[in-house]
Amino acid sequence: MLASSIGLSFMAVIIKYLGQFPLMEIVLFRRFPTIAILPIVLRKRNIFIYGNNKSFLLLRGFFGTIGMIATFYAYTAMPLTEAMAIQQLSPFFVIILSSIFLKEKLHVHQIPIFLLAFMGGLMVIKPGIRLEICFRLQYVY
Repeated sequence: MLASSIGLSFMAVIIKYLGQFPLMEIVLFRRFPTIAILPIVLRKRNIFIYGNNKSFLLLRGFFGTIGMIATFYAYTAMPLTEAMAIQQLSPFFVIILSSIFLKEKLHVHQIPIFLLAFMGGLMVIKPGIRLEICFRLQYVY
């Protein structure tokens, strides 16, 4: 987990300083290693490359791409510490949303941990309206 976190942080720093390149170009070049390595790994494990349920596979690819675009945009538009803090809090949001939409059980002893993580995130992020982010959004389109 530590190596993964360090690697993702290093990637975020690189993306932050590649601001002169268009966002979609950064996303495309980030996907090249996956496009090159994934078919080889799937072929070695005898897994059909198109999957068994194509509609769910396409939805997962679509939402994964939207998530990557949103994450990379946050890296370029927001202060890096805030973008990384939001990214590190995403598992907590997934657990909370899964308890709401999928009716998964949320134990009583987990609630204080979620509140503590959320309050820690608020201390790092310091939410508020930042006009420079709103104005930058206009220039993207």
